[in-house]
Amino acid sequence: MNILLTNSTFDQAERFFHTAMEEYSRPEEDVVPYMVCQSAYSAVLNYLKSYIEAHERASLESDTPEVLLSECRIINSGFNDLNLDIFKLKDENDDALMSMSTMQRYMNILSQTRQLVGLN
Repeated sequence: MNILLTNSTFDQAERFFHTAMEEYSRPEEDVVPYMVCQSAYSAVLNYLKSYIEAHERASLESDTPEVLLSECRIINSGFNDLNLDIFKLKDENDDALMSMSTMQRYMNILSQTRQLVGLN
């Protein structure tokens, strides 16, 4: 999808992705899970928005994870396997983003999202 490469939303997603990866790549004792989760969350949302924009879908009134994912599922049924339920923790309790296991789940979602939008 070359359209994505010129998309500013895509560029934002890539910046968040690289921030998440940079923090995630540190030695375990130096990693700040909250920073990884926040960056991964922002990257995923921007990848979803970018995917929608690249398919020339109408601009959405809401940019919640659920709405964005629903729109992506209309475009491509491959998104049916993407589960963003863990993102609800972010809205309910930021302390949940402090664990290494939550961080790993966020990174898995980020990786899966990148694959779905056509990146490796």
